[in-house]
Amino acid sequence: MTSCAACTIVSANYFPFARTLAESYAKFRPVDAFFILVVDQHCKAIDQASTDGRFKVLYVDELDIPDFRSIAFKYDILELNTNVKPTLLAHLLKSGYQSVIYFDPDIYIFGGLELLYEQLAKCNVLVTPHATTPVPDFERPSDQDFSATGVFNLGFIGVSNTQETQRFLQWWEQRCLQLAYSDTRTGLFVDQKWVDLAPCYFDGIRVLKHPGCNVASWNFHERRLRQQSGEYTINGEPLIFFHFSGIDITSELQISKNHCKYTLENRPEFAPLYQFYRQRVVANGYQEFISIPYGFGTFSNGVRINSLARRVFSIYSAEFSGEDPFDANGRFFAQAKRRHLLSAADPAGKISVLNYNPDDIRLKTINALFRTALTILGGARYTMLMKYLSYISILRNQRDVLAWKIGSQPTNGMVREQSSQ
Repeated sequence: MTSCAACTIVSANYFPFARTLAESYAKFRPVDAFFILVVDQHCKAIDQASTDGRFKVLYVDELDIPDFRSIAFKYDILELNTNVKPTLLAHLLKSGYQSVIYFDPDIYIFGGLELLYEQLAKCNVLVTPHATTPVPDFERPSDQDFSATGVFNLGFIGVSNTQETQRFLQWWEQRCLQLAYSDTRTGLFVDQKWVDLAPCYFDGIRVLKHPGCNVASWNFHERRLRQQSGEYTINGEPLIFFHFSGIDITSELQISKNHCKYTLENRPEFAPLYQFYRQRVVANGYQEFISIPYGFGTFSNGVRINSLARRVFSIYSAEFSGEDPFDANGRFFAQAKRRHLLSAADPAGKISVLNYNPDDIRLKTINALFRTALTILGGARYTMLMKYLSYISILRNQRDVLAWKIGSQPTNGMVREQSSQ
């Protein structure tokens, strides 16, 4: 057996992306094992597809994560998929592989991976930065965005089987399973933000700056694609792997659904890559899988689990120890229903500074109330109010507001996040 392996993580609806990645990996490393971790309930369509010899399917329950149902409940789909990453890597190293690379499922490999595995043979952990040169002013994502979400893009990470790597993974796993929310206001961004600290805490962390690695919309300002003799190059170096982060398979012009100034109109050299990739994902079952509901998205009776319910559970999780929070006949569901936490829709994830509309009558009303508060309170008290609101608007800080009075302090890694500034 080869000592090298690679892996990715998806929920069922994203399985065609993982299959497409595995397909690209097998072109260059046909002997290596490739693992797809499915963070979802067991799925018949995936089980049928797993007969493909180019990859092996694991389900998240096979990782034997302690109290996994509680972790799956407190995290949303993005958080859970990213936060089991160190657990998967540690699992594969324990299986005997000497070098393991994780790729996000929306990555496609266009060139040989010898460089990556050669680097891993010389270090413990291999990462790539979001960018290797400063982002021009006023472009997004910006240097400030990278500071908020993490210096390194964890759509790629490689690990080698050493004691130092095991120490790193143990530290990273503990933080991911306990405290890795998507909440940049509190200095957290899933698994990714924690790894900013890794070079400070652990030896053998190597930063790979090859321009053909982890090419994505956030570094288009410094990467130039060319096609020479049928091969793609980036800044004159071979294109090794491309990260189609935020891609909309149904759009022929959009590069990313995330904040991005680039389109295939102003960066037409990338159009052939995007067209090719969309075709491969569709061919690998996009229409069949995309509508599969998330297995950890509802209570056992089908009621949606919204962001508020997840965050409230994270505060009081110790009170429901040993119980299945997904159980609609359980205590948490009863409490959530009685406390009016439940809702048929969960639009919270759709609201951001990117779609802020100052003409929205609801926002105009709220802003008018704030102006009134400033008039009544004065500058000093109004500033104190804003600081309190910035704290309490983080759902995990609303213990005193909710006042369930169940009888314990926040646990499971949850502490009130104070700021001295």
